[in-house]
Amino acid sequence: MGGILHITRSATSSNYTRGTATGLSGFSYGANVASFGGYYAGAIQWPDGSVYDLVIPPKNTWPTDPAFSQTTFPGLTKWSNTSTALNCTDEQVRLFSYDGKAATNAWATAGFIGATDIQNKTINGFNDWYVPSVTELYEIYRNLKPTANLNSTANIVGRHSSYAAAYTGIYQDGVQPRAVGNITFVGTSTNPAQTTAIDFIYPTGSEALVWSGPSGEIWASTPSKDLQSDSTDNQFNTWSLTTIQVSAGFISPGAWNSDAKTNLNFRVPVRRILRT
Repeated sequence: MGGILHITRSATSSNYTRGTATGLSGFSYGANVASFGGYYAGAIQWPDGSVYDLVIPPKNTWPTDPAFSQTTFPGLTKWSNTSTALNCTDEQVRLFSYDGKAATNAWATAGFIGATDIQNKTINGFNDWYVPSVTELYEIYRNLKPTANLNSTANIVGRHSSYAAAYTGIYQDGVQPRAVGNITFVGTSTNPAQTTAIDFIYPTGSEALVWSGPSGEIWASTPSKDLQSDSTDNQFNTWSLTTIQVSAGFISPGAWNSDAKTNLNFRVPVRRILRT
């Protein structure tokens, strides 16, 4: 199933009208775009200039570990039941930093449940959902941030200094290196601000990216592998992003963690639409 929304920007207005270009850029963040499977969550620009709009489905459709209630803990799951590594090259890791579909495919091919049950799931008539990359996940967070809590602005996530050289602009807290317009978004403690999308505002919004449970983090599909060939390479983990865990009272959302795949975190399915 699929749909195309035709959108153009008027030469004399910032408003979008139906026209000749495909994409979702005329919608506000959090808008219900049911014909595309869910809610508009933002867009990223690839190195080749391609722009992809991102859609996430309603929380009550997110694949969830059978041991937990879909209603109470939508999307809660382990990435794997074992700590088996995903072997990948530095070039693949660079690709996986923004291409969540390629990363999800790699995990699924290797048999990891965090990816396979997303690929096998049809949601709202679409079967092309995947786990977002770190770039895609941060784009979702910065547009649909559920609370007014201050953002994490830690310098770099990693276990040693080579992360800083290898990952600058990719895994830094508060940085979105592939914002539309070929720019790097650099956040502050107050930017991004709380979303204005009613459905995504905590505590009243039914789609707010907030959970009360064993985790307040969301899985990304990008493997936690240092781009240096040394003994500290960690392909046993994948990245996760903190939002708000009510029971733990997180006050530093938007921070990246290198998380063991056997941990329980939440997982947001996403699908992308090429903007032309």
